[in-house]
Amino acid sequence: MTGASILPNASEAVRRLNPELFGAASPTEAPREAKTGTPRGRRTKAETLAADLASRRWPDARVLEQALRLPLTGGGMYTPDLLVLRQGQPPLCVEVKGGYRGAGWEQGYERYRRAAYEWGPWMEFALWERRRGEWSMEGRR
Repeated sequence: MTGASILPNASEAVRRLNPELFGAASPTEAPREAKTGTPRGRRTKAETLAADLASRRWPDARVLEQALRLPLTGGGMYTPDLLVLRQGQPPLCVEVKGGYRGAGWEQGYERYRRAAYEWGPWMEFALWERRRGEWSMEGRR
């Protein structure tokens, strides 16, 4: 699946920030490394468990890690921990929260809620909390 088939009405900012899905904006623009708390290619235990659960819950889907960056109104970006691409359904952005509830937890949760509100008409959002061992799905508006 290409970015255009996932989000056909994606803005230029989303296309530029996600060259892995949409291709580089220009030949001189190299794909960027994601700036996240966990080095690219390394997952937390909670993210590993959530990716495994997502693969089992949606066996025909592709589960990508930190594959999409969404600009938020008022500034800031949201990068879902997992992007689940399901055939014939809207993309699903999954935010994973482990047992840690210290500094940064609220900021990540707030960005998730803002992204679900702003991007909800085009995709679905889910929160997986390791502490509770359950999914919370945010429906499309």
